[in-house]
Order: sequence, then structure tokens, then C-alpha cells
Amino acid sequence: MLPVLSALALIGAAHAAPVSAQQCDGCSVLWIVIDTTRADRVGCFGGRADMTPNIDGLCARGVAYQFNYAQAPPTMLSVGSYFSGRYRRSTGMDFMLWEDQDFHPMSDQITTLAEVLSDLGFQTVGLTANPMISDRKHQGRTEFNLNYSQGFDSWSFADDVAIEKKGPVLLEQLAKSGDRFFLYLHAMGPHFPNARLPGFEKRQGARFPKTLAQADQDFNYTEINRGKLDASGLQGEYLRALYDDNLWQADQRVVGTLLAKVKSLGLEDRLLIVVSSDHGEALGEQHEKGVGTKQGHMTYWGHSHPTLVDATLHVPLVFSGPGLPANVKVKEQIAENVDIAPTIVNHLGIPLQSGWGWDGAPLFGPGAVASTWSIADQGAGKTARSAARTFTQTTSWYESWNRYLYYDRSGAGPRKMVAATAEHNRLEGVLKKYVAGAHPPAADTDMAAPEGEFLDQLKALGYMDE
Repeated sequence: MLPVLSALALIGAAHAAPVSAQQCDGCSVLWIVIDTTRADRVGCFGGRADMTPNIDGLCARGVAYQFNYAQAPPTMLSVGSYFSGRYRRSTGMDFMLWEDQDFHPMSDQITTLAEVLSDLGFQTVGLTANPMISDRKHQGRTEFNLNYSQGFDSWSFADDVAIEKKGPVLLEQLAKSGDRFFLYLHAMGPHFPNARLPGFEKRQGARFPKTLAQADQDFNYTEINRGKLDASGLQGEYLRALYDDNLWQADQRVVGTLLAKVKSLGLEDRLLIVVSSDHGEALGEQHEKGVGTKQGHMTYWGHSHPTLVDATLHVPLVFSGPGLPANVKVKEQIAENVDIAPTIVNHLGIPLQSGWGWDGAPLFGPGAVASTWSIADQGAGKTARSAARTFTQTTSWYESWNRYLYYDRSGAGPRKMVAATAEHNRLEGVLKKYVAGAHPPAADTDMAAPEGEFLDQLKALGYMDE
């Protein structure tokens, strides 16, 4: 388990040289996000190979990062970070999803990856199945829009079935337009609730009778976390099998369908493909009962708990395309989702601009950085006072800038003192900016928190614990 800080966690690794790669200044980009996907459930990262053959195939043809981490457990904070190349505190976003409070959308004064590519003439199209990052009308209103569409020519909502159908069509249309393009597809995949799919018994075994409670019918994870449903033993194994099976479906229907279209269109020599996830999922791992306290631990399901743990932060990251070596598994450095945008831009031969304010760094190619740490943030507190208190506590951990506390991903010992290296100095600069830096301006007024039917929908998805 990843050790915990009240608002911010770091993990450490040994230093290594970044992967060598040739830039592809004529490439377009296909970025596929499978929501709620843990790295350890994907075959090429240690999971069952028969569950994710298409993602595994990309691993074999490209570069995969064994230790890649999201910047926050909730989707909204994580997406804001990787779209903008920024850590959460400088995206303009403030809220904790598990608390009923006002929301701040992503600031329109930051520079997103889509904006960079659009300004350079790329067609930019996004399709998302996650209702929290779409701008579709909820209950006939459009107020709940977290502003993720910045830089996209088109930003639409579609469920996974629609993405399976529309994704390849969009890809073909963009490829035939003659323009370079950026296509972002965000599928829900194994996000709760997970249905019992046809053929489940063949793939997962016949030991799970249909009389077991099904996640999409009888309960949500909140029922488990409150002790109203026992998820130990066979019931817990069944829920994990449902998770794996829904990941299999996303690999087959979303990733597999898109890769088949890439091949049929002959795009392999001019398309950078990225597969990642916004966060992972707790499937019965230990979490602190009271974050920052000594109140003991609890088993937890879902990703709405504020504790920062490996289960909800460790996510897959794969790059495949022209100029990249094949079958490279990077284990000696740590990658972050916040590095994805700088890596894409760098691989396309586009010079990174300091004015963008990006915190991430390219993972491969010219100017790449082999990082030894990752930062994750649980979000602000319920009030401005609690938010300030959270970060005051964080500052106290790092008040002496000539020494740092690293968090070993193996859990072998929560604290390690490290020598002042160049990478160490880069961390110092990032932490100083992170802890002391101000947010860019957000909206003039806070957004109202979800309510009514939309709030009920989010709770059914396991987003908000009451």
C-alpha cells in the first residue's frame, strides 16, 4: 500500500536514463482512456494476459511504464491535471467529490494539450462516456460543466457502446480529412457498476453463482463500505471478477475495435497511440478510517475515499507509434499522468513553452526527464480554512528543502532520506511551487454541487459517499 499524507503523497524510485526515441513531427494522436483501470489488472503490468490482449499488444509494440501514477483519485481532478499538464493546485479546480460542496471548474486561463494542438492546426475531437467530465445537459441544464472542452473542436458525451461505434468512424473521418488530428476517447470500462456480461462464466469460471449480488442491480460500493453488505470471501472475489470482465470488454470493444481501424486505414506509420487511465479502483484494500489520524484502517471499495493509496493511483500508461522502440517496459523510473501532455507534444516535435505553465515533463525523446517521484493530491478540504490547514500540514513535511521524505512504492519503509541530486533539486522546485503557488483564477462564482437526479446518478456510480 502507498503510504499516506493528508493531501499530498510522493513515491520514489531509483534514477535511470529516459527511453531514447525519434520524434514524429508528422504524426497525429489517438489517446484512449479506460476509466478506473488499475495497472495491476492489465496483463502487461502483471494482470491476467487473457483480460487485456489488445492493450498488451500495444505494450509489445511500444513503450510501457510499469510505475505510472495518477494525480488524484477522483476523475475530475485527475483529468484536469493530465489535460493541462499541471498538478491539481494550479488547474483552478477545488473540491472533494465525497463532500457536498461547491465546485470550481478548470480555469479557462490555463493552456491545455487540446489548445496547443488546435492552435497548430490539428483537428481536435473528444468523446467521453464519463458524465462528470462531459458538458451534456443534466436535468435540462448545462450548469454542471467543469470546462474540460477547452481546445476541442468537438466535445461530446457517448456511452461505451456508442464509443465502440463512433470511435472508428471519427478516426476514419479525421484520417481522410488530410489534417493532423487529436482524437481523445474516454470509455467507462470497469467503472462501477459492473454488469455480469455474456460469457462471464467461461472467462471467469463457473464458481460464481448468479445468486450472488450483482453490482449493477442490488447495491453499490457504499453498501459495502458502510458494512451493510459483506464483500469478503466469494462475494469479494465475484466483484473483482466482474471488474476484470468489464475491463476485458473495454479492451475488446474499445481498444481492439480502434486498433483494427488504425490497421485497416494504414495509420501505423503516422499515429501516436496512448492508452492510460484517470485513476484506479480500491477492491477491498486497506484505507485509513480517518485521514491524517490514528483511527485505524478499514477495507474499502471504490475511489471516493480521500486516502491516497496504490490501488487508486497506480494506473497503466502505454505509448506506441512511429519513432518509438518496441517492447520496452520501463521499470527504473516513475511516470505520472501529468507527464502525458508534455510527452505527446515533445514526440510531435513541438517545442515546449514555459508560458504554458506545465508541471509535467517528457518521458522520452529529446529533453526527456527520468523522474524518481510522483505527486498525488486528494483535493481541497470542505472549507477554505480546512484546505489551508491541509496544506499547512503538507508544508511542515517539506519545510527543510535540503532533505525530502520519499515514499517507497514497495511499502518497505515509509521514509527515506535522499541526497541532493539534480533530480532532487527539480523536486524541490516543484514542491515549492506546489505548496506556495496560487491557483489561476477560476470562475467568478462557484458552481453549484450536483443535486437531484444527477446527484442520484453519481451516487449510483459510486462517486459520492453520504
